[in-house]
Amino acid sequence: MAEAQKQYRVFFVCYRQKVADQQKLENLLQAIKETDGWAMYFDSVWFLATKESARSIWNRLEHHIAQGDYLLISLAGKEKYGTLPPKAWKWFESVDKANLQKGG
Repeated sequence: MAEAQKQYRVFFVCYRQKVADQQKLENLLQAIKETDGWAMYFDSVWFLATKESARSIWNRLEHHIAQGDYLLISLAGKEKYGTLPPKAWKWFESVDKANLQKGG
């Protein structure tokens, strides 16, 4: 039997740069933007839509942070409440629809 296709999941990526290094920051941003889908509505917090695991995301990003910086990658839950721009809610909805369209 074929392995079930992985679904897109949304992760929060939170970053705090303690060591000023503009090149590392630019490289981190580029690595984040290489994810299947991403959005940013808070300073230093990104939402990533991906089929990767948190560990896999970490493995891609860890080389782009300086020693002493903080980086947290956490799986977001299905329940979401708050105040965001309408396009943010549409982005979350599009991730959910991508899963439905792909058998999720």
